[in-house]
Amino acid sequence: MTSTSTHKEVVLDAVGNGKAIFCEKPIAMSLEEAREMLEKVEAAGVFFQPGFQRRFDAGTSRRRSKLKRA
Repeated sequence: MTSTSTHKEVVLDAVGNGKAIFCEKPIAMSLEEAREMLEKVEAAGVFFQPGFQRRFDAGTSRRRSKLKRA
């Protein structure tokens, strides 16, 4: 796991090494950075999956506890 400020560097390193990528949202610090990253991902043809980890989200935690009780 890395902070958002390092996502561009990590993603571009993975692209350069032909690796599949999972990147938490936000994927970049700016729209321009995100566009640059995605252009390089597409040009390299590597798998890129943006994601949003909600396991610590209060609403998600409440739903999970209610499902466990049901």
